[in-house]
Amino acid sequence: MLKKLFETIYGRDYELRERIFRMLILVGICLAGMGIVECIILMDVHVIVIPLFVLLIVMGIVFLATFKYRKINFASSIIGFLIILAVFPAMFFLSGGLEGGSVLWFSLGIFYIFLMFSGKKLMFFLLLSLVVDIFTYLYGYYHPEAITPMDSRAAAFLDSIFAMLAVGFAGGIILKAQSRMFYIEQDVTKKQQKELEKMSDAKNNFFASMSHEIRTPINTIIGLNEMILRESRESVTRDYAQNIQNASKMLLNLVNDILDLSQIEMKKMEIIPIEYSTEDLFGNLIDMIQVRLVEKKLEFQVDIDEKLPSVLYGDVKRISQVLLNLLTNAAKYTETGSVKLSARAESIMDGTVCLKISVTDTGIGIRNENLQYLYDAFRRADIKRNMKIEGSGLGLSITKQLVDLMEGEITVDSIYTKGSVFTVLLPQKIIDNTPVGNITFLSRKRQTAELYEKSFEAPEARILIVDDNPMNTMVECQLLKETKIQIDTAQSGAECLEMTKRKYYHVILLDYMMPEMNGVETLRQIRRQENGLCRDTAIVVLSASSVTEAGQNLLEEAFDGYLEKPIQGIALETELLKFIPEDIIEYRKIPNEPETRTEIQKISHHKRKKICITTDCVSDLPDQYIEKYDIGIMYLYINTESGRFADTWEIATDSLNQYVTETTSTAVATSVSVEEYEAFFADMLTQAEQVIHISMAKHVGKSYETALMASRGFDHVKVIDSGLISGGQGLVVLYAARLALEGYSGGDICQMVEKIKKKIDSHFMIPNAAIFQQHGYTSKTIAKICEMFGFHPTLKISQSRIGICGIRAGKTENAWKRFIHWHLLRKKRISSDIIFISHAGCTVEQLDLIRREIKRHYPFKRVIVQRTSVSIACSTGIGTIGFSYYINTTENDI
Repeated sequence: MLKKLFETIYGRDYELRERIFRMLILVGICLAGMGIVECIILMDVHVIVIPLFVLLIVMGIVFLATFKYRKINFASSIIGFLIILAVFPAMFFLSGGLEGGSVLWFSLGIFYIFLMFSGKKLMFFLLLSLVVDIFTYLYGYYHPEAITPMDSRAAAFLDSIFAMLAVGFAGGIILKAQSRMFYIEQDVTKKQQKELEKMSDAKNNFFASMSHEIRTPINTIIGLNEMILRESRESVTRDYAQNIQNASKMLLNLVNDILDLSQIEMKKMEIIPIEYSTEDLFGNLIDMIQVRLVEKKLEFQVDIDEKLPSVLYGDVKRISQVLLNLLTNAAKYTETGSVKLSARAESIMDGTVCLKISVTDTGIGIRNENLQYLYDAFRRADIKRNMKIEGSGLGLSITKQLVDLMEGEITVDSIYTKGSVFTVLLPQKIIDNTPVGNITFLSRKRQTAELYEKSFEAPEARILIVDDNPMNTMVECQLLKETKIQIDTAQSGAECLEMTKRKYYHVILLDYMMPEMNGVETLRQIRRQENGLCRDTAIVVLSASSVTEAGQNLLEEAFDGYLEKPIQGIALETELLKFIPEDIIEYRKIPNEPETRTEIQKISHHKRKKICITTDCVSDLPDQYIEKYDIGIMYLYINTESGRFADTWEIATDSLNQYVTETTSTAVATSVSVEEYEAFFADMLTQAEQVIHISMAKHVGKSYETALMASRGFDHVKVIDSGLISGGQGLVVLYAARLALEGYSGGDICQMVEKIKKKIDSHFMIPNAAIFQQHGYTSKTIAKICEMFGFHPTLKISQSRIGICGIRAGKTENAWKRFIHWHLLRKKRISSDIIFISHAGCTVEQLDLIRREIKRHYPFKRVIVQRTSVSIACSTGIGTIGFSYYINTTENDI
């Protein structure tokens, strides 16, 4: 029985919270029982026994009920209400109040609340306990007659000691039991983690070990199929063979992706940096991708920075893999339009350059909701639409992890149905800082299945092929048939050693993975073989393993060359040509590239600026500042009886009189759609590398929310709530634009804008509250009062909300004077640098009056006066004025 009881607490058949609750109930039953015994011994039979008996019975029932119904939430709440509202207050009044030990029980109740509840329920029971405990103490203080005194001083002392020991031991037992539960769960978690790691390692080891077995048959298929392409002249047969070749390469790419992923997950993927030519890097990429783009009739644009260092140091194989994955994806998901490859040299410091490479397409784009899964393995977005597009869903996952391994960064900006821009940042060491210059990229005009032409003939050359798989050996022999090389074969390392004793070979092709004696051991034996004829012979290793698996051993063992299976005929001939003596080569193919090459379209745009500041038209910026800082402006829509117009583009405040007066407005301003914001941001990103959009106060309209939703598809767009409108927002935008012009980073600008927007005071006075109420910014009652007494409401924005903060009476001009005087009284807190005055439909005379009043009260160095946007005018009325200025800050030079 006791064992089963312990299993209900420590066994893992029940949830942790359920076990904790049962433990608390058992401790509570024990305490209640001991309390009853203590009351009987110290106080004879006392009325305090009643609440303890109730608690004991309820806890017993609840304990048994949890096994049948397992409604822990309900049961824990019942116990919580019982001890907080009834048992503990009753014990306080029935056992001497502060003289007894009941006060300690209140702390046990709080302990119970923290153990059993969380979230809103925790806050509720804590508040309930606090209220009840304080009420109990206060009631006992003001009504001492309600407290039943202890029988004697000794009884009070004994009750206090008992309560102290009971609560202390109960708390200790609970903590100890919970600690044991924690360690049990921790041990189980560790075991499960180890099992998962073993399973993961077993899976990855399986993939890794299958590398040789999977690639070997693919090698045979591709090799023999290449022989068909070489020897057949029948067009139908060649078409079939070309399809087999394409399908085999797709299968090989899938295998490579799976193996790469397993290597990364096993943390065996190594970054092996070498010196490389940037011209060769991009030239090879263009050669590899342009055939596919030509087949799909896509325009291919290349934009390589002429200032890019010519020789860098990095893992060029992995960089090529990353960029080829991005280019391949761009080609796959683009049906019409173009694919663009761009490269720039970012910051150059301490001999290191940040290589910034972008791949832009006009394809189907990515939905915002799918961006968070973009780099998940085996997951493809929008499966129904992309069902016919080949791929395993591994490319971007591997790309992201490779970029991370190279300590780089990958970002994406995408508009669904419009296209995507993937940008990769990679730190690379500079070997030769000479600019790469103006590169002319050439592309071959390939036929779909061009005829094979041998690259050389060397009848006197002798090579030895060592491979335990006869099919591989046969394929390699066939691939070299036209070169007329003398070929011997061996099926093991031991046989190879026997043959190298008897005959000299110019080159040995050695399989990396063989039974008994593998390629590395065979290499060692050849190099130190007594009386061996091939100790100095060039040895090229052939491996079905990935480069990462074999790479470290190759570096350590100093093989002369490396060929990865499946072996390509041209690659094999090229590798052999490196080691065959020139004097025994009877024929070498002379490339005739100029006749078969055409120039790739190379574009050269003006360099994009680093950061572009954009905002809404309600910032009311004058054209001179928009042009000076090249600020992007997003319009709002004005809906009128005559139709919908784009604010500042299709309608201006000058033509507003037909829709708006001081008291009425038939025009309503609305935000543009998410799609329009996406198009706006995409256009801005063609001009700048990063966009910071400073939006109007988020609770004044929907522009902020819309812009924020649109920005989720762009890693290089940041939306900031200015918390202001009109001139106040304009000052924030000008401040950000100055920082961008001075070369501050995007992160620094965002931080500084968040600080400066809190140091701007912005006030407005509107002619009447009617239009303000019509647009939902104030109540009908306030609007009627203002209309009845001719009041002019004054407005202030606080926490991105606009509201009425005061009123001015009298004629409009007199009200303006009092409004200006009141808000410019506290001169010490006002920065004298600049004031931004905005108005809706004021006359020249009225503006002169406003300028004079402001100048009379405070001498601002610069005054900007600008007509408000239609969006603001139609929400406040003709005759609205507003002014904004900085408070106690010197960081505002514009």
